[in-house]
Amino acid sequence: MIDAVIAIGEIDYMRSFQALFPMVCDKCQSMETENYLVRLLQKVGNASTPVLTALLAPLPEGQKRELLCSLAGAFGPDLTKALNHVLAKDKVGQGLQLGGTALTPEGEEMFLSLSGIQVDYKTILHSETVREKAARTADHLLRGYIGKPMAQRIAKKGVDHAAALAGAMPGTSERVVLSVLEQPKTQAAILRLAEDALESRGLCLRLLGMRFQPSRPAPAPVRQRLHFSHELEEALLDSLSAYLRAAVAMKEGER
Repeated sequence: MIDAVIAIGEIDYMRSFQALFPMVCDKCQSMETENYLVRLLQKVGNASTPVLTALLAPLPEGQKRELLCSLAGAFGPDLTKALNHVLAKDKVGQGLQLGGTALTPEGEEMFLSLSGIQVDYKTILHSETVREKAARTADHLLRGYIGKPMAQRIAKKGVDHAAALAGAMPGTSERVVLSVLEQPKTQAAILRLAEDALESRGLCLRLLGMRFQPSRPAPAPVRQRLHFSHELEEALLDSLSAYLRAAVAMKEGER
């Protein structure tokens, strides 16, 4: 298995929050927690969406980013399912099956992490869209095992022979597939599919680029829940206080 990290560019926070809050409110109803923000959502239900979006507008981008990551974390399995659904419709993507999905903030940036990706090497190596690239890469890699003359003769006999033999060599099929997935055109196609899948689940993001790495051991499964840092809770409380003061002042001005 392999993991992938996707860099995120432009983020439409308000569209994302407006789309996510109804689902968040529904999910909160079944949560047992002492967190006052979650309890507030439980009490006001879907009626909270207009108020909450108004509260979030003045937050600094870093705290909006943290909040979006927290909300997305509560829907990790849903995001993974959506991404796998669109990948299955793509000639290259159908050879990939994601194990987990998460949004992770790093400083002033945010990344989409895809973990535990199972790769069907045979499907990808024989996909019509990547066979030529797979054969060229296989030819290059096979030279290390059987020498340049033999590798060239195999490549001349056809794409399928070269790709199939590469797949039979220990570790070579993974290197061939990764070289295919790292091609700009292939990545651009996968990123467009991923953007559409994420938007269907309420996340309006622009994905910039993808890098692959060996899969790390999966963490122990934990119950999906909403988590807010103390700093984020304080910022939301300050915003709520300002919102309530403005609402009271407006009411008094109408008298």
